[in-house]
Amino acid sequence: MSAAARGVGESFAVFLLPVSTEFGWSRAEAASIYALLMLCLGVFSPVAGRLFDKFGPRVLFPLGMGCLALGPFLASHLTALWQFYFCLSIVVGFGAAALGIAVQSALLSRWFRGSLTTAIAVVSGAAGVGVMTFSPFTQYLIGDLGWRGAYGGIAVLVACLGVIVLFGPWRRIAQGHPDLRQTAQATAAASNWTFRKAVRSRPFWALFAVHILTANSMFAVQPQVVAFLVESGFDPILAASAFGVAGISATGGLLLFGMIADKYGALLSVTLSYSLTIFGYVILFLLALAPSFGLLWAFVILYGASFGSRGPVISALTARIFGRGPDLGLIMGAIFTGMGAGAAMGATMGGYIHDITDGYAIVIAWSLIMISIPVVLFWTVPELKRAAMRR
Repeated sequence: MSAAARGVGESFAVFLLPVSTEFGWSRAEAASIYALLMLCLGVFSPVAGRLFDKFGPRVLFPLGMGCLALGPFLASHLTALWQFYFCLSIVVGFGAAALGIAVQSALLSRWFRGSLTTAIAVVSGAAGVGVMTFSPFTQYLIGDLGWRGAYGGIAVLVACLGVIVLFGPWRRIAQGHPDLRQTAQATAAASNWTFRKAVRSRPFWALFAVHILTANSMFAVQPQVVAFLVESGFDPILAASAFGVAGISATGGLLLFGMIADKYGALLSVTLSYSLTIFGYVILFLLALAPSFGLLWAFVILYGASFGSRGPVISALTARIFGRGPDLGLIMGAIFTGMGAGAAMGATMGGYIHDITDGYAIVIAWSLIMISIPVVLFWTVPELKRAAMRR
């Protein structure tokens, strides 16, 4: 489910050039589809969290897979920008939120305690597999069937996966680990964290700020990576494949930084991961000046390994700070709204900056500034630093 949700959403980076070329859209117009998708992912996350708290994964997960299949199917027949907004931003955005890390983390917290960050990282890491498989698969489909046929192929693939999800043992899974049920109830009662209380607390807004700033930085670059590589002279298949390798690199990074967080503390984990992202942006800037295969793969590894690596750590910290009570899904979803808002702003900002400057240098500079602030918050906000130092 994680692979499908991320793969369908991120495949738009491969569709960006052929779709914008056919309709004559500017880069900002094309990127706005992805920006609205990320915004909807954030907006729908609290909705998905509340649905999870109320109905559980047995209802929510098949519904999410259905939306992931429906959006691309409808997109294969579209002719106007507003239709893309509805199908690829709203429908797919809800599907991705229903299967997203906020809901997954709330469920995993019922099964894992000391290794929760690693557990979330394993599931989130499957998203990298989705990017690795969907991106080159989509590029091949576009080459053989055109972009409309490619969207139809994605719809069929996701629908087949959705049938498997529909018959999963969700009632049993939703109950959680027997040894953790009483502990979770006691923790929830002791902390007394309701949603209303959470939104009035400093750690809630600190975690929200971390999400919005990080996503703003990453998604100013993410939707344009394939286009950037193609315009720099790389073959489209190589560019899409490099994008896919970045996805599998993200899987390794998620696992690595998740294990570091569980063993040595989240503070060390996030500091290292943000440092990798900063170095990745520096290499991307050098790649714009002097394209080379060495710089390409250095960027792919560094940027990919750190992309999304903070998500499991933040989710585990949220569960640690706010307990595992009946509102945890909603609290996680609300905090995750920052990711959607930041991604939407970043994707839109990146598109406009590219159109105005006809280049990527200012986009990279903007991303560097945004990515430098969250790590400061982890070191300066007392509640975050205290929770992040615990193992």
